[in-house]
Amino acid sequence: MKKKIYILIIIFVLVISGIIFCLSNYTKPSEICDKSRLPVGYNCSNYKIATILESESCTINKDCEDKLPIEYALMSSCPYQAVCLNNKCTVVCPSYN
Repeated sequence: MKKKIYILIIIFVLVISGIIFCLSNYTKPSEICDKSRLPVGYNCSNYKIATILESESCTINKDCEDKLPIEYALMSSCPYQAVCLNNKCTVVCPSYN
């Protein structure tokens, strides 16, 4: 009986730890990109991930500001931005209203 209780406690602790980890890495959609750098009509509430820059790790968006690949900077189809998602610099395309 004690063994089952210990196993349940361990499972509970692991589940709670997983939830805390996920919440600590969660970024609100409104915080994804820098609104001041977006053209009129675009917003950060929705976005599409264009690519993940696997070799570029980060902790905040500022770490990724100068990491936007030139091919995305030159595209006119979207105001691409490099942002920090899940500790990796990620190129995103904000949605158009």
